[in-house]
Amino acid sequence: MHLLLIRHGQSQNNVIEAAHGAGDEFDRCRSIDPPLSKLGERQAKLLGQHLGAQLRRSKRRVRLLCSSMTRAVQTLMPLAKTLGSNITVRPELHEVKGFYDTAGRE
Repeated sequence: MHLLLIRHGQSQNNVIEAAHGAGDEFDRCRSIDPPLSKLGERQAKLLGQHLGAQLRRSKRRVRLLCSSMTRAVQTLMPLAKTLGSNITVRPELHEVKGFYDTAGRE
């Protein structure tokens, strides 16, 4: 068995953080569950094309799992399409502090 871990493409929060830094302005502007940016969408498309072609040639069984975060699902969609596979969304799969908590913020 081989396990491949794929990080999501660039998200809108990544764009905001690059523009404002990781301070208060970023906290005010960021989204709880950001979608991919335009660059992130292109990255996901390239992932689907290139990794998808490699995995199809290998003829190995592939199972796609991801967190329930929008950016994770969006990143895997082109790969799933290339492989003709379904994505299994597993909410328990997420990075530490992956969900942004707005509790206590004004």
